[in-house]
Amino acid sequence: MKKLIGIGALIVLILIFKFVGGQLGSTAAVQSVQQQAIAQNMPIEILGVKWLASLEEVKSIRPNIRQDSPETFSEDTLFQERKAEVTYFIKKNTVVMFIITFSEPASLDNFQKTQALLGKDYGAMSELTMISDEHGPRQCSMRATERFHIDHCIRNSPAGVKEQIVFYKAA
Repeated sequence: MKKLIGIGALIVLILIFKFVGGQLGSTAAVQSVQQQAIAQNMPIEILGVKWLASLEEVKSIRPNIRQDSPETFSEDTLFQERKAEVTYFIKKNTVVMFIITFSEPASLDNFQKTQALLGKDYGAMSELTMISDEHGPRQCSMRATERFHIDHCIRNSPAGVKEQIVFYKAA
């Protein structure tokens, strides 16, 4: 009987160490990404949600999010004092991408204002380039570092001309 209790206690201790070790590993990964973002002059968070935040953390920080698909959650909110839909992409229970789609039809004036804010906050963005891929044709300005990307795009859509900012982390 004492042997069974000893084995049971050992199993419980192993499970606790695995859980704590996993939490510490996760915390270390988040801190590493945060440090890289700072070093590369990129955002460490969008609307309070940090890179690699878990879905539970996102829900706690942004309680009005709705699930759009198994990997995407979004909300209608303000971003840079403009109405927008913010989409959070979650892979393996961590945030890896943010997409901000401004609600009002895009204008060159608003695009340039947003471009100036992005440049001020994160450094020079590229000149506008025409891109056409599986997401359709659009004009984008970009900034990429070793680990992070910002795409600032304007595109025609069935709902009119839309402006988007995409923040994503390379693997």
